[in-house]
Amino acid sequence: MFHARSKSHRKAFTLTEVLVATTATLLMMLSLAQIFKMVGESMKQGRAALEMNNRLRSIVYKIRHDLNNLTVNPRPPADSSSGTGYLEYFEGSTTDYTCTVVSHSLSRYGDFDDILMYTCRAGDSWFTGKVPLCVLRKSIPNYNLDQNNNTIPDDLEPVTIAAQHAEVAVFMQPVVSNIGNEGFNQEVLVGSPTSFLDADVNGIPDAFRLHYRALLIRPDLNTVYAGTEPSLPFHLSPPVVNGVQYPPFLVAGRQAGLPLYLCDMSAAHQTCDLSIRRIFTPDGVLDRVAANSLEDLMNPANRFAHCQIPIRFSNASTTMPLLALTSALSVHTGGTFPDPATGPDPATGPDPATGTGFLHPAYALRSDRTGEDVLSSDVLAFDCKVYDSSMPIITMNGVDGLPAHSNGVIDVAALGASGSDDVIVTPNDLGYVPGSFATPLNSKSPSSAITGYGGYVDLMWGRKVARLAADYYKTPLSSNIVTEFSGVQASGITASLYGSGKIVGPVLLPLIMQPTFDSWTTRYETDGLRQAEIGIVGGVVQIDNAQRLYGGFNGSDVSNIAVLRRDYIDAGTDGLDNDANRGADDFAEMETRPPFPVDLRGLKVSIRLESPGTRQVFQMSAANEFVTQ
Repeated sequence: MFHARSKSHRKAFTLTEVLVATTATLLMMLSLAQIFKMVGESMKQGRAALEMNNRLRSIVYKIRHDLNNLTVNPRPPADSSSGTGYLEYFEGSTTDYTCTVVSHSLSRYGDFDDILMYTCRAGDSWFTGKVPLCVLRKSIPNYNLDQNNNTIPDDLEPVTIAAQHAEVAVFMQPVVSNIGNEGFNQEVLVGSPTSFLDADVNGIPDAFRLHYRALLIRPDLNTVYAGTEPSLPFHLSPPVVNGVQYPPFLVAGRQAGLPLYLCDMSAAHQTCDLSIRRIFTPDGVLDRVAANSLEDLMNPANRFAHCQIPIRFSNASTTMPLLALTSALSVHTGGTFPDPATGPDPATGPDPATGTGFLHPAYALRSDRTGEDVLSSDVLAFDCKVYDSSMPIITMNGVDGLPAHSNGVIDVAALGASGSDDVIVTPNDLGYVPGSFATPLNSKSPSSAITGYGGYVDLMWGRKVARLAADYYKTPLSSNIVTEFSGVQASGITASLYGSGKIVGPVLLPLIMQPTFDSWTTRYETDGLRQAEIGIVGGVVQIDNAQRLYGGFNGSDVSNIAVLRRDYIDAGTDGLDNDANRGADDFAEMETRPPFPVDLRGLKVSIRLESPGTRQVFQMSAANEFVTQ
């Protein structure tokens, strides 16, 4: 008997089941991909953060080390015979909140147009730089000797030397829009304001580089030639060798395409990593250069990227030594000066008097040395601040419109207390402006009050606050913004800034405005030269010295110089009571004044970088205290 065996059938997946499974698998793969992407992005950001932090630490360490080893104690004025070098800090018109006001998309930018210069000791690791071989040999170069056949005379081949002291300049430069064969744009060198990258056309450069120029202090390299003043090796009339006409070597003078007064020392600075000054020749056509000592650098005219500019109101006068900024071009070209009423407002853009504040690009290394002085790229801010012990800290009511509460009771004395919504601001904040006229704490119900004093602020912060408050041209100014570093007094700009020559011109239409802390020097009071105020406009200038400096000016024309201090040279140190007031050699008889005649207690330098791949922003600061109490 046969039993029928039932046949079993295996059931297959349906199409719907296959689609569901495929979809689930794809979703799982997509999730894994997202997880891997997140992990990758996290690792990328972590690597970028580590790299940027390392870069920042390296930059900040270098600047902090320099500030800790300054050769000068910044307590102006410094004795010119002390041979201690200098400290100089220029405050450009830009602030942290300027960029934010211009465009919210630029809030990642900070103050980018400050300039810091100083002399310092190297410590264990000496400063190094390049000089042509003939400088080290102290001999005039032989242009015919080229043993390695590289078309460069052996005496002009660069060699590396070292020094324990250096003159250092730290400054920002915008990235230019068209790099030429020599690594720079000719349009940039003549100071065109449109030559930097500015894709969004808002007047602010899209990218910056931070430059660090260390110029060795080696006066021992000077040589005396035939009884002349010591200078570096020079050749005023170099020969034509193998069809090549060499330019004059280590001399100062005009170069093609460069503004004379700003850049006539730039070629020598490109050739030598030395702190150098100009040695005047009788004809003034091609002046020699000499290596500076610390004592030489007490004279601002001998410093890196400084110049004196003819004043158009008097053919016989030049400015006091100023930084060679691109915005200074209009002073000697005879053009019209920007009117603050129609030009850019400092509240929303560059100050018409100071321009961008960028050092002239001719002083950055270029040609085959392009980039050697670049400390970092992708820089968003280089911000210097001084400690102002009398700067008011202002607290304003928060959203509730009332001071801090204590057990349900309004407590004016607790304004800004922890846990309240009150807002504490300093001049670094845009909100400081409405609170700059704060009432004292003993007022019954203040909307804002001064709750403390002291902090790091931009130099001449009072002018910016007053300008933003539309109160700049009103007098008297609020006493709250009249402090040691605010740069203003009850009647406007301080007499010291005018007396230093850092500001020239009336308040409403300044020709030059370079707010600068300078360790200064007493040399102007004993130099045998005349510094005095211009009669038509305010500010101290150098009189009867333009002919010796640049030639072509009538050295006897002093018709536009004010009677004040005109008839006396070095009246503040001659032992006479020249102004018949308060005795001999009083402060009013001095020809010049330090721009900020107060001890510098502290200086803080902040650098902000951006990671180009991740767009992360990092900032770090170096602060140094000079004067303690």
